[in-house]
Amino acid sequence: MKVGCGEEALVEAMFEAAIHPELWPDILTAVSDHVAGGPFNVLCLGNADERPLFDCFVRGDRQGYETYLSDYILIDPRIPRLEQAPVGKVLLEHDVLSEAELRTDVAYNECLSRWGMRNLAQGNLSSGDVFTGFALAPRNDRNPFTSEQVAAISRLMTPLRQATRVTVASLELQQQRRTLGDLWSLSGKGVLILDRHGAVLFANRLAEEHMRGGTLLSHTGHLSFADPAAQRRWRKQLDLLAGDKAPRFSEFLTPCFQQPCDLAVRVIIDPALPSRLAPVSRGRILLLITPMTNTLDLSDQEVRRFAQLFSISPAECRAIGAIARGETLDDLARCHGVSEDTVRKQLKSAMGKCGVSSQKALISRLERFCFLSRAL
Repeated sequence: MKVGCGEEALVEAMFEAAIHPELWPDILTAVSDHVAGGPFNVLCLGNADERPLFDCFVRGDRQGYETYLSDYILIDPRIPRLEQAPVGKVLLEHDVLSEAELRTDVAYNECLSRWGMRNLAQGNLSSGDVFTGFALAPRNDRNPFTSEQVAAISRLMTPLRQATRVTVASLELQQQRRTLGDLWSLSGKGVLILDRHGAVLFANRLAEEHMRGGTLLSHTGHLSFADPAAQRRWRKQLDLLAGDKAPRFSEFLTPCFQQPCDLAVRVIIDPALPSRLAPVSRGRILLLITPMTNTLDLSDQEVRRFAQLFSISPAECRAIGAIARGETLDDLARCHGVSEDTVRKQLKSAMGKCGVSSQKALISRLERFCFLSRAL
């Protein structure tokens, strides 16, 4: 992307990059040129122990930057200090590291100074729970930025923060959708997340198929059911929810208009989804729509998640998975070279951990809880 000269053109370009993240390298390069800078990076961290949610690095040694992300970021003292710093303020090297740290800090001496990242101008661009920071080195990193250069960087910090915020929000939404798709794409379930008024916030592919087929309806973005009996149950749930009287779990049936079968609709209030989806799950309704069959169509990931929730061992987890798939315990025992009595004891132990006394109750609990995280 060709970026025009002047701060106004840079600001316009930043907001273009906000919705087209592939443009960020050109934008950061143009900003670096504008202030006579050198290597420049913007970094968004959801969790300190994970890869950045978003990062862009220009004008420097890419291999050195990757080394920093993999080996040094967790021990870099600048990161927690920038997190605590006032948002939107340009900090220079002496504002973040002491003279002693400049001589002894591992991340600074083994990484930053080696790859042209001394005398940084840096700052906190964070919004919400995601830490976003930037670091910009002078073109010659032996010489610190002048006061005029610092002033120019300061003027661009607000639009840079606003634009990166839009980018992060977009990437988080994509990640949430991918995560939800991963959870249920192989399990034959329709999944919807709604707000407390019934407005659809997310629908996976199978739920969208039910909408196109006429089983589910959407009027002004709000969910309803084509079957009158199912719609009455759904309206009752929403009315109870409005009065804070709705049970956390409920279920009902609705006929499927695409094929001759019934669908089980399970309603979960304030679902405890995996931690990456916490912003989506709070104050929400989860609808899990499953075709009624003789066996459960669960992915291995769902069974493992259920097992983790109830502290079930791997062997016990295999027994539960076999029951869910309609397999016999004898077949499972032969497959793993153990006695059927051993497998029965494993299943009984798993049932005890789940607080159930029958296989039917175990299957019901598995269906209800297989998508919940250990954080519950």
